[in-house]
Amino acid sequence: MSSDERHAMQTLRKTISLYDNRYQLGLLWKPNANFPNNYKAAIAQYNRMKIQLNKNSEKLALYPNTIDQDLSKHYIRKLEPDEITSTGWILPEHGVINPNKPGKLRRVSNAKSKFKGVCLNDMLFTGPDLLCNLLGVITRFRKGKHPITADIEGMYMQVSVNPEDRKFFRFLWGAEEPKFFEYTRFVFGAKCSPTCAIYALRTCADDNAESHPHIKKLVYENYYMDDFFEATDDIETAVKIIEDLRHVLQQGSFNLTKWITTDHKILQTIPEEHRSITIDEIKDPKNFKRILGIRWRVGNDTLSFTTDDLAQKKPTQRNLLRVASSIFDPIGIAAPITIRLRIIHQAIWRKGMKWDDQITREMIPELFELLDERNDLQTVEIPRHYFGYSYDNIALHVFSDASYSALAAVAYFVYRNSATRQICSAFVLGKARVAPLKQQTITKLELQAAVFGARLAKFIRREQRIDINSTHMWTDSTTALQWIQ
Repeated sequence: MSSDERHAMQTLRKTISLYDNRYQLGLLWKPNANFPNNYKAAIAQYNRMKIQLNKNSEKLALYPNTIDQDLSKHYIRKLEPDEITSTGWILPEHGVINPNKPGKLRRVSNAKSKFKGVCLNDMLFTGPDLLCNLLGVITRFRKGKHPITADIEGMYMQVSVNPEDRKFFRFLWGAEEPKFFEYTRFVFGAKCSPTCAIYALRTCADDNAESHPHIKKLVYENYYMDDFFEATDDIETAVKIIEDLRHVLQQGSFNLTKWITTDHKILQTIPEEHRSITIDEIKDPKNFKRILGIRWRVGNDTLSFTTDDLAQKKPTQRNLLRVASSIFDPIGIAAPITIRLRIIHQAIWRKGMKWDDQITREMIPELFELLDERNDLQTVEIPRHYFGYSYDNIALHVFSDASYSALAAVAYFVYRNSATRQICSAFVLGKARVAPLKQQTITKLELQAAVFGARLAKFIRREQRIDINSTHMWTDSTTALQWIQ
């Protein structure tokens, strides 16, 4: 932990308190933070925002509603004239609509906006990184038969800011003349908000650890920001976790909503207004939800992903890289395709082509063949759950390989079905990367691939909550194997 992170952690520990069933924290100030009066700049930014708002009828209709909703929930408050002072900071705001959530607008505070070389985020520490490893959360989510997911409603807005720091979270709004408003909770856009929100959530689990120790473990390991993921081997355990988690987090006013599961018996234990799926949708094999950027087809409990289409764009080096990067595939299902895209991109770069030069089929025919093949990626799915109904004797097998173009490693669980006594396997993770530009011998590349595989195995053993009986590392390079031995 760096000195800045230690300083931020001291502030977290010193300022946190539970007030009126809600956790309250101070901002993570850097030493000697000082602000000029940015009222004139804020008025100019507010006027520009109103002009842009008037050009968009959807945003114009939704924006005032978000103000009213936040006032009713006490996320913000309108300042009285005698409360307005020259000290503090006024945050410019704008509205954002997520294409995946039509009809819903989120106000975002621009804490990076500068006046006289100063902005709010420059005066704040980010704080220590308290986020769980994304890939670790996903791999743990695949371990049990019965998955359950949930979302904390407005997580940042459930954590109060200490009253003395709220003057730095002011903003302007008015149907006609701009009025002063002030956030009482942490805002989306402030550098320290993620760390403060996660710290408050974990403190809630810590404060209730004596009566619910298993919930503390789940909060520390199975949350990615405001999203909860768990998978159990029986319905009773899942129902117990839902009940206990809701009870514990309510002690800090964290409200769990958008519950999803694949079992109707589990879903029936959750109030309808807190569900994100219906019993009919559970039975529909075509229904899918998006979790951590991955498509989860709830009806048949499989994972897949969406891809961008280069055919709809001018085929250039820039767009090729954009398309390759658009495939969010943390577990490596599409690695055989994405690594070939990156190899081709590296070859194009070596040719000295410019970013926006058009690529033709005659120049690189293998690219267009690969793109045709890539369109089939959306049909590729893998089971979310590693195992069948009963299993034992789990072994982790990791295979590594290399060529002059790329390095790769892939991991599988090999286990025995307790009922049929058959040996089965399950894909765990795959990783691939292009070889260095400076050409190396194939033996060195094979050795690097073996190291790549060893790190993958170490990660899986550290992040999984499964009893792995044995680990087996595989390489087809006898020279690399002799070097390792």
